[in-house]
Amino acid sequence: RIQHSYRDAPRDIKGVNRVKKITWDNGCQMALVVHVARETNNEVDILLQLYAISNHNYLPENTKMILLDDSGETLIEAQSKLGDIGIQLNFSADYGEKFRVKIDYNNSSFMVGFLV
Repeated sequence: RIQHSYRDAPRDIKGVNRVKKITWDNGCQMALVVHVARETNNEVDILLQLYAISNHNYLPENTKMILLDDSGETLIEAQSKLGDIGIQLNFSADYGEKFRVKIDYNNSSFMVGFLV
C-alpha cells in the first residue's frame, strides 16, 4: 500500500538514485530525481524531487508533481511557489506496487510509471 511518509528525507540517501530529464515544448527543462531506499523487507521509502535545470534557477510557479496510484487516483501532490528551487514528495510503497508520477506545467503534462 502506497502511503505518505512523514519521516524527514535523509540528507545522505543510500539506495538507488535515478534522474529523468524532461524537456517541455517551450524549451524549459526539468529533472525528476527518484531516490529509493529499503525500509523493511517488503517496503521501500521513495523520495521524488523535481528541479529546473534549464536557464532558470527556480521551478516555474504553479508547477505540480502528482503521485497517482495504479488506477489513476491522486494520492499526494506538491506545487511550486514563486522562488522554489524544487519540490518533493516522500512516501513508502510495497514491493511489486505500481504508481505513476504526473508533472503539470504550463498547460502541459508529463507522466511516467514505476514498478517498485
